[in-house]
Amino acid sequence: MIDLIGKNIDGFRINSILGEGGMGIVYKATDTKLERNVAIKMMHPRTGNSSNVFTQFRKEAKHHAKLIHTNIVTVYGMLEYYSYLGIIMEYVDGVNLGEMIYRNGRLNYLQTLKILKQLLAGIDHAHKKGFIHRDIKPSNILIDNNGNVKIMDFGISKSLFDSAGFDTPFSKMGTVYYMSPEQIKGEKATALSDIYATGCTAYEMLTGNPPFNYANEFDVMEGHLKKLPLPFSNLIYGIPEWFESIIFKTLEKNTRNRYFDCGQILDDINRNSTTAQQPIIIPVQDRKIKPTNYEVRSKNIVRALTILILLIILIVMAYIVVKFFPVSSNTQLKDDPKRMKTMDQYIK
Repeated sequence: MIDLIGKNIDGFRINSILGEGGMGIVYKATDTKLERNVAIKMMHPRTGNSSNVFTQFRKEAKHHAKLIHTNIVTVYGMLEYYSYLGIIMEYVDGVNLGEMIYRNGRLNYLQTLKILKQLLAGIDHAHKKGFIHRDIKPSNILIDNNGNVKIMDFGISKSLFDSAGFDTPFSKMGTVYYMSPEQIKGEKATALSDIYATGCTAYEMLTGNPPFNYANEFDVMEGHLKKLPLPFSNLIYGIPEWFESIIFKTLEKNTRNRYFDCGQILDDINRNSTTAQQPIIIPVQDRKIKPTNYEVRSKNIVRALTILILLIILIVMAYIVVKFFPVSSNTQLKDDPKRMKTMDQYIK
């Protein structure tokens, strides 16, 4: 790795590393001419400096620069350092969504709704301009200190994904948890693939984990292809049914059953959320969980043994009473003349 900290490149002083991914290293820098902070994403040395990667990186940087929207990180320009290309971008003072979820465990319904609406607005703008992200995930979504959403890496992941091919490490690194079924099959990604990834991101905001949170990458892909995510009701209380239905529609495996664009999702959200109240969300560990069959059988056995023991105790107590504390009867009176005589006198 090339050490750029402290260097001055084309009027930009490199201050620190903000983050590192499979395809680039993002630095915090100072624009010494305009006296403002910027972020500079440099091609990662591990991607190599082949002319193909260099050309794609440059082309997609130009594409990203065409996306001017309040919810998309703005690209200011490019720079070159030896054989590596850098993209000069807006610096966002805040945290990425993945870190926010990690710190809080999960987000509440209102936080999720606010972030999701902004995320959809940014993606919708890009789609209308003809660009597909292909790598929507929490770590590619920045939240500034005022709660504003900024999507980064628009188009860059797409171009490297295409040039590298599906079976290379770059195509799956860090993205498999949000990858649409059609992408897993190796089919061409479309705007509907971004919608699926957005649904996975929303699911993680609410629950703390993506829909198919397995350690093995193969199991994750099998989940996207064949399984249904757990309903929110199995994990937390209080998510409105209309909101769950929207998220699960974005997660439809068949593209024909998903929303056809982000604007349609926003319309459904706005129509329902205007009259919706903030639900009370209770973590699953704070509520009674339906017992397993094993737990039910164990409780039944304990209950039966308890009844049997009580029954045995009652029988033993009855035997003791009969054995040691006999009750007087007419037969006993007849067998005792003196007691009979006393009784006759008392009656008279």
